[in-house]
Amino acid sequence: MSRLLGVELSRLAARPAVRWLALAGLVLAALGGVFAFSSSKPMPEAERARVVAEFEAAYAEWESQSEVWYAECVAGEAEEKETDPEADWGCEWALEGPELEQWLWEPTFGDVGKGFVTSILTGLQIIVLMAAVTFVSAEFSTGAIGSWLTFEPRRVRVLLAKIGAAGLAAAPFAALTFLLAVASTYAPFALHGTTGAVSWATWSAQAGRVAIAGVLIAVVGASLATVARHLAAALGALLAWLVVVEALGTVAYPGLQRWTLVNNLRALVEGGTSYYLDVCTRGQAGRVCEWKELPITLTQGSIVLSVATLVLAGLALVVFVRRDVE
Repeated sequence: MSRLLGVELSRLAARPAVRWLALAGLVLAALGGVFAFSSSKPMPEAERARVVAEFEAAYAEWESQSEVWYAECVAGEAEEKETDPEADWGCEWALEGPELEQWLWEPTFGDVGKGFVTSILTGLQIIVLMAAVTFVSAEFSTGAIGSWLTFEPRRVRVLLAKIGAAGLAAAPFAALTFLLAVASTYAPFALHGTTGAVSWATWSAQAGRVAIAGVLIAVVGASLATVARHLAAALGALLAWLVVVEALGTVAYPGLQRWTLVNNLRALVEGGTSYYLDVCTRGQAGRVCEWKELPITLTQGSIVLSVATLVLAGLALVVFVRRDVE
């Protein structure tokens, strides 16, 4: 089995389409610095001086008026409570002085770097999926799979080797391109001295999760290509799932957001995520609805994606074993 896996890895690397997709992934990851360059620039000195002057004027006004503002707020809150006992104006705001950082906010890598890298990561995941799909679908569209089965007629071993090769190749590619995206995005911030607080341990841990996600995405792509047999059919089926279930389905049934593959993939990659849902309860005041942020944990994301991947891989195995190969 190990020899067969090695052969499939060689066949994967020899595919021109896979090579071009790998190159596209490297280029995309390296473009992080280009995307982030304008955001990494510090505020011009003239504008900084203007903002500091405005802040100092606002701070001086707060020092002289904060007690007055607080007293007026408390009085207004007390007056409203006569008709609405639950009224809360949050008057403590009047005692909280303005801070220069709130006026002089400048983006740093620690603040906005994650957004740039996440955008690039989405493209990298699509590339991993495309590479896995084209690797397997080309075998069917060219008829090479029939010739290959004459040398190795044990279909289970053949398919497991193909899926395994796609997954094994995806892991290092996903992790390395992710780290390249982080490094290229970090570079302009380092150049301009606006890196801010950076936790490299957090980025390293995420690289490991990205590698795991890459494996699952590649297995899904290879399995989908085995069932559909053609690149266009595989991508069409995937697009239909994303539109009908992941998009339209969550509009019709908002609670479905917790189980969508996209949200669970994000939970796996980011170490957890969340979604918003209008949660309604019935109490003494009647039906009350509240917009809540609900979590999707790393554990759930890992389990949901793993189960979905295994189900699709099992389906591909059954189809490959039972269906004729032209």
